[in-house]
Amino acid sequence: MRTLLWLIFLNFLISNCNLLNQSGNYSDLKWLEGEWISESKSGILFEKWKQENNQLLIGKSYFIKNQDTTYQEQIKIEKIIENNKENIYYQAIVSNQNMGQPIRFKLISKLNSDTLKFENKLHDYPQYIVYLKPKNDTLKTFIEGFQHGKYKKTNFNFVKK
Repeated sequence: MRTLLWLIFLNFLISNCNLLNQSGNYSDLKWLEGEWISESKSGILFEKWKQENNQLLIGKSYFIKNQDTTYQEQIKIEKIIENNKENIYYQAIVSNQNMGQPIRFKLISKLNSDTLKFENKLHDYPQYIVYLKPKNDTLKTFIEGFQHGKYKKTNFNFVKK
């Protein structure tokens, strides 16, 4: 009987480990709201975030080069229940890619931490998307992973508009 109770407790602990890892609520993401701009030699990257409700942040990201929008994606951070488990995903729908279907990256850090790290090991590139909580209206983000067998990391430094 003791062994059975121990196994039930262990199963409960393992199945809820994901929820403990993502503790916090969407008000913890208030720092991401607003319009962010990252300027480089190749152009200007814009990222806009708005909290839609207590389970959804919606956003838009686009890149302008020589007054032309060369890249655009619809993005969101959303709480989704799958198999009775609550998970948080960063989802991107990129123009002219993936047949218009969202690409999901699962939150693997705590929601209330200073770092949001999302993962999709099956994606070609990137496999990780990371947001670092802003300091003095400067948001640092990066994407990383393997592309064509080689490790690659791209940094973005945004300033709040």
